Amino acid sequence: MTTIANEPVMYDASYRRHLHGLPVTKEQAERFLRWASDTWRGTTQFAFLLLDPFEALAGFIFIKSRDPEGAEIGYWLSAGHAGVMTNAVLALAEAAGEAGFQALWARVQEGNVRSEAVLLRAGFTPLGVAPDPEKGHALFSRYHLALTATNEASQPSRVRRRAERPEKVEP
Repeated sequence: MTTIANEPVMYDASYRRHLHGLPVTKEQAERFLRWASDTWRGTTQFAFLLLDPFEALAGFIFIKSRDPEGAEIGYWLSAGHAGVMTNAVLALAEAAGEAGFQALWARVQEGNVRSEAVLLRAGFTPLGVAPDPEKGHALFSRYHLALTATNEASQPSRVRRRAERPEKVEP
């Protein structure tokens, strides 16, 4: 986790301001992982760790509140694991719909085009740009996704899965 948190893009977006330029320590990373686990105990937020095929931490995605009318989501991903976040957002949206959430929304700091692309691919609608006093008045784009409860029998999954090889058809 410390390696990912100290990657330049991640560090600049999430930690530099709070840590005054000091690197994320092992103790801080352990505290973060305990917090992620504790979100499920208190059910105030819902955190999911994204693991690579070797079960190493690749990223993180979470629902930031229990508000069924519209909960904020957040996520981050190691630069070494590009290409998986859209599916993670789609899976989270599907699970949130099944759990009764009616909508999700996200904030993206201006200039984070990769994160904006993830949300657009996942079907989120851009709502505009506004400053965020909690983040030092930086500009953020806000995105919204309306959810409906999914019924596997009547609706296909929104999660994109790797295409399976078609069966060989004899002529």
